Amino acid sequence: MWRESVKRRLHNLDRQEWLSMAHLYAKRGNELPQSKLDPDRVARIRNDYVKNSRTNGAPALARREGLHVRTIEKVLNRETWCHV
Repeated sequence: MWRESVKRRLHNLDRQEWLSMAHLYAKRGNELPQSKLDPDRVARIRNDYVKNSRTNGAPALARREGLHVRTIEKVLNRETWCHV
């Protein structure tokens, strides 16, 4: 329902206004079809890194979780999943 009001608001914006606000309406996390993570798993990855894996680093955590090292690094640096 709120997406309809967003569409109406976006429809009345010029290009520059839309570009400045596009990040507000972008899909995130579980809304993306290719997502391999969910909020619970992201929280667990961050907690495990703080508690256990600082000595082993992201590669060990990536192997354990079955994800690419860069995916783990982005989660830990809040480049992705920053809304969690």
